[in-house]
Amino acid sequence: MLAAEDGSAIYILGGTNGSTFAASLIAPVDGTGRLCTFLDAGAPWRTYDHASAIANSAILVSAGASSDGGTRTENDVGLVRDNGISWSAGTAFSAPSIRGHSIAVVGDYLYVAAGRQNATNCASAPITGNTLGAWMPKNCGGSSHNARPNAAMAQRGPALYVSGGGTMTNGTVHLVGNGDFSSSAFFTMPGNLQRTHHTSHVHRDELLIIGGFTGTAATADIFSAPILPDGGIGTWTKLGELPEPRHAHGSAIIGSRLYVVGGKSSSGSESSTIFYGHIIDGGIVWR
Repeated sequence: MLAAEDGSAIYILGGTNGSTFAASLIAPVDGTGRLCTFLDAGAPWRTYDHASAIANSAILVSAGASSDGGTRTENDVGLVRDNGISWSAGTAFSAPSIRGHSIAVVGDYLYVAAGRQNATNCASAPITGNTLGAWMPKNCGGSSHNARPNAAMAQRGPALYVSGGGTMTNGTVHLVGNGDFSSSAFFTMPGNLQRTHHTSHVHRDELLIIGGFTGTAATADIFSAPILPDGGIGTWTKLGELPEPRHAHGSAIIGSRLYVVGGKSSSGSESSTIFYGHIIDGGIVWR
């Protein structure tokens, strides 16, 4: 799930209800922050367990599960137009096919971290215009940092903050540039923050962790921690709770507005509910 760069829409890309692969959707955002009628995004694929990013009006969708039960190796590029999204196929991974990973655009490169079948190395690919080049495996600290399928990643400048995933008890901050991972360091995640299938964002110099699966059940907890001047993470505090526990959901932030879509409840059933609220100092006010 992504927010349009100008804040005019959110994009819900793929997913599954457990038996059927979902189409991708565009939801315009009105002046009050509410979502308008959902429109078909016209994506030529249906997938879940994939990763997505947006930069310079181009949406990138990376790998994930295919409709036949396998793993996609394609990366697709969609150009945002006034009347929708124009999709074109991107390049396949030169590394093994991958699911449950995260991607981010920094400068002229797309970076990938975490995910299944990708426990040792990260990767990057150059972006020229709206064309994605060949993937290059990169050392990012080995499995001690990257063995974390179904983690979440948030970005601030050249720093990629990867939290949770797999059995990891810490987070990792990767510093990236010119296609390389220049350094990787752990940051502390207390026991009550350790989770998978959550989402994460940077908002006003704070790292947010939203919902997720704790190993036994979905959680509604939302935590935040300040990003320190050296790029490290400060003390975690509980910012609030979702109206209901969720994991494997999508989320996006536009300004101070937080949108959380779908996911699974504590019972494991899929949800079509959309939560919408405002992030304020010290909390969240749900609408």
